[in-house]
Amino acid sequence: MLQVVVVYIGLYKHWVRMSDRTRDGKPMLISNTWRNGKVKEESWDQVVGNWKFEVHDIEISTAPSLILAKARSCINRVKYDLF
Repeated sequence: MLQVVVVYIGLYKHWVRMSDRTRDGKPMLISNTWRNGKVKEESWDQVVGNWKFEVHDIEISTAPSLILAKARSCINRVKYDLF
């Protein structure tokens, strides 16, 4: 099962990968945003803030640990591009 967070930022939906790490009792999140300009693993409060959000469990055939490893391999390497 893969857990993702959808953050509603105005008319925009930002999809974020939930990490297996925590900070201040909340899960860390891995995302790629214009705010950072690249992929980062950040605290819940940095990513979600006061925006409306939903947490979704997604059934996948790939092991969640492999997806998490791939997401982490992009940290500080993959730059943000809206398109």
